[in-house]
Amino acid sequence: MIRKLNFSDLDIKLSINEQRNLKNIQRRAYESLEFGLSVKDSYYNIFISAPNWLEIEEQVLKIVEEFAKNEEAPNDWFYVHNFKNPSNPIAISLESEKGDEFLSDIDKLIRNIKNVLKDLFEGESLNKQKEEIVSQYNRKKEDLLNELNKKAQELGFIIQPVQPNVFNIIPILAGEPLTPQKYNALSDEMKAYIDSKRRQLEEFMTNTLREVNKLDRELREKIEEVERSAVKDAIKIYFLELEQKYENYEKITNFLKDMEEDISNNFQIFLMPENQLPPGPLNPFRKYKVNRIVDNKKLQGAPVIYERNPTYYNLIGRIEKEAFMGAFMSDVSNIIAGSLHLANGGYIIINAYELLKDPFAYDVLKRVVKNSEIVIEDIGERFSLFSTKSLRPEPIPFNAKIILIGDSFLYYLLQLYDIDFRKYFNVLVDFETEIEQNEGVGFIIDYIDSFIKEKNLLEFSQIAKLEVIKHLLRFSEDRKKLPLNTKLIKEILIEADYIARKNNLKVVDETIVKQAIKNKAFRHSRIEEKLRELIKRGILIFDFEGEKVGVVNGLSVIMMPEYSFGIPSRITASVGLGKAGIIDIEKETGLGGKIHTKAVLIIGGYIIEKYGREVPISLHARLTFEQNYSGVEGDSASCAELLAILSAISEVPIKQNIAITGSLNQKGEVQPVGGIPEKIEGFYYSLKIMGLLDGKCGVIVPNRNMDNIILNDEVLDAMKEGKFNIWVVDNFDDVIEIATGLKSDEFHNRVLEKLKEFNKKLKDTNSD
Repeated sequence: MIRKLNFSDLDIKLSINEQRNLKNIQRRAYESLEFGLSVKDSYYNIFISAPNWLEIEEQVLKIVEEFAKNEEAPNDWFYVHNFKNPSNPIAISLESEKGDEFLSDIDKLIRNIKNVLKDLFEGESLNKQKEEIVSQYNRKKEDLLNELNKKAQELGFIIQPVQPNVFNIIPILAGEPLTPQKYNALSDEMKAYIDSKRRQLEEFMTNTLREVNKLDRELREKIEEVERSAVKDAIKIYFLELEQKYENYEKITNFLKDMEEDISNNFQIFLMPENQLPPGPLNPFRKYKVNRIVDNKKLQGAPVIYERNPTYYNLIGRIEKEAFMGAFMSDVSNIIAGSLHLANGGYIIINAYELLKDPFAYDVLKRVVKNSEIVIEDIGERFSLFSTKSLRPEPIPFNAKIILIGDSFLYYLLQLYDIDFRKYFNVLVDFETEIEQNEGVGFIIDYIDSFIKEKNLLEFSQIAKLEVIKHLLRFSEDRKKLPLNTKLIKEILIEADYIARKNNLKVVDETIVKQAIKNKAFRHSRIEEKLRELIKRGILIFDFEGEKVGVVNGLSVIMMPEYSFGIPSRITASVGLGKAGIIDIEKETGLGGKIHTKAVLIIGGYIIEKYGREVPISLHARLTFEQNYSGVEGDSASCAELLAILSAISEVPIKQNIAITGSLNQKGEVQPVGGIPEKIEGFYYSLKIMGLLDGKCGVIVPNRNMDNIILNDEVLDAMKEGKFNIWVVDNFDDVIEIATGLKSDEFHNRVLEKLKEFNKKLKDTNSD
């Protein structure tokens, strides 16, 4: 059935009959999301499938936040110094309402110890005790030195102290000290006598000084023991109080006991003036500080974190390094939490594409899920040839729901190539991308109103809002389906508001909306204009007038990220004697895709079905897209390609002012194709620049694409004025009659006769 469309056939009529709310529209997605949030199994993480233009991140965030309100807030997390193994800080979990108190208790503890130790070492009791010990040891030293002097006198020497425990030995002769000159004047026998006595004294002196040094060491140890004992007695009460307070928290009580022991052994730092303490990471008091990396005291329910930049370190945290005198140092206070720490006990939302941009982030996320713990680790250590000493904080148990947001392409890609993904992400939340037109107009208008109010835009007339919806239908290429493309809606509204304000208007009408749509297209249309120019100049060769044998104008769509447009494709076929069949030049040169190759084989199937029962097919045909250097894919040109081949066989010319698009099956039925609006408009503008809109030109499209014919005002006006035509067809015979002007039976008879001639000539040639 051939039908030439009228303007009224393509008019879009919108009405607000029935309105559905978002919950009803996305019922499948909402129920799936509720299931995923409710199941607490660690492997039942969620992947949300939605195209980027749906902009569902904030919507998902609100849903998850509402769900999380009914759950308990998790504990705070702290890291403290490990006194037994300083390179492995200890992780401590504590109820969030006790977190501030714990920090305050530790700070107060250190202040109290500073004060009590200052009073202790300035007090009379400890100093008097130490003085008594020193006096006791001094008496023992004095007795030893007296014995040394006595021994020196017996041997004929005097001892002259030079510095503590260092003496000069001077010989005495006739009651007078010997000077070096007098000693040298003595006889050898006398010198030998004096030297032998000196050796005896030196041996005695060595033993005496050994005993003196032993007494000095014992004195220091005794003083330290007394001081340490006094310190322990002085600080014990403070630690005992806290240990009793936190007796149900084993890690805290162990930390306090280790801290008490460390302070007892290193109490000297508490006696140093503040201005004499080393700066930065060398400050000895930093090891007594508690580092709270997760603070949940303000939470009302479980945490919900939307990690917008999911890098390796942003996810698992990091250990910062401080530069000091040319070296980099870290301690427990340099540990910084990642978003997985902050989401622990709740939910974390991550954009999957952003996650995969970091080469290490996805891998570490899976490792956290697999091991149910967060390990803060420097990437450099994993790939370094040499092991360097650094902090390795104790892992923190992980229990949170991971929600990835991506599109269906990425979901199935991960399903296919990553076995871990299938294991760890068991819940798919698949959002609807469109809604029935008769149910969605009111919903979209409500969304437009809310966005206008949110952004304080100018008032939009009701017709202007409907014009936005018409453009949405064009985006979907289906007059019965409204895409939920919030991104596109926002872009149109913002640009229309800009144009209206620029022109000092108070209300945005439909003409402003149309202008906004045109402006956006203009910014992306440079390549399209260049191609049109090449057509006009004849550099891209097309025939838009008259008739040609074996030449058909097909239609193609050039797709770009933000813009797509149609352009004619000149399809030619050449035939001759032989049995090579149809040779696809695009395939032979590597420019044809698999779907296009299949379409060419289907064309061969049609020819066999249609003519092969009457005559053996003896055919050598070559088929190509002229001036195509970038490749061909798809089957939407198969009707045009078949017509080109049959025209070349039958020598029946094809009208060049008519372009054809449509997929063909082996039975001759014309199947729907994509890009219908762009293809129609692409041929229209090609004819326009050549000045050939004569009322006889137009395009042939599948009847099954009727709902996809959504055209701009200019093309519709041209149809209304009778300058441009659109024919819809159901089968290939309809295409033949429009494009050739012949009845399909007559056309097929001519093809059949030519095939018989080919077969006879081929037989005659072979017999010769």
